Amino acid sequence: MVQVFSICYAFAALKADGSVITWGTAGGGDSTAVANQLNDPNNKVLAINDIYTNYNIQFKPFATITTGKNSLNLADSSTSVSITLSEPAVGFDFSDMSVTGGTLTNFAGSGQNYTATFTPQANFKGDAVISVAKNSFTATADGKSNLVASTLRVAVDTTAPSSTGTAIANDKLVLSFTQPLDTAHPPLASAFTVTSGSQVIAVTNVAVSGQTVTLTLAT
Repeated sequence: MVQVFSICYAFAALKADGSVITWGTAGGGDSTAVANQLNDPNNKVLAINDIYTNYNIQFKPFATITTGKNSLNLADSSTSVSITLSEPAVGFDFSDMSVTGGTLTNFAGSGQNYTATFTPQANFKGDAVISVAKNSFTATADGKSNLVASTLRVAVDTTAPSSTGTAIANDKLVLSFTQPLDTAHPPLASAFTVTSGSQVIAVTNVAVSGQTVTLTLAT
């Protein structure tokens, strides 16, 4: 429980331990110590100029979802997900998570910190959505529930790449595609057949870089 007093655009919060935090206009104090609370959309402090007010503010718990990567494609097809609760809470588990455009696995954690792995849906292009449902956990301190769902969007494109053209330079045949390719697992040379007229030209090496595949041809 926090008591908040205000007058002429200046505020003072009297905490349960007796300490005081102030914020407001230039003459009203420093808001640094309470910046996170002021930015939380669940917390509101109202005041009218020259009117003395006294409010009891109860902060609601909330979850923050972050990911190691903001976009995924065929060459980069999974990412870690972190879920951080704003305060110690009970009742939060994997069943409180929902996801569209992919799957969550390897869920683990306790207290305020949890992790999972997100893998996008195959042949999907669009925004995947990872969410924590509202009213899914309660603060240990006062039993208040999270009243707002938390959501994270990840751009996904796991559709198959298509060719945009070819180029020949000496003994190299370069194939270009519409999206980044998997450089860690290049295809075998035997996966390609190159012909010139009726003659079959052997492929001796395959190199993948970015959005291109370079074939080295036998001479």
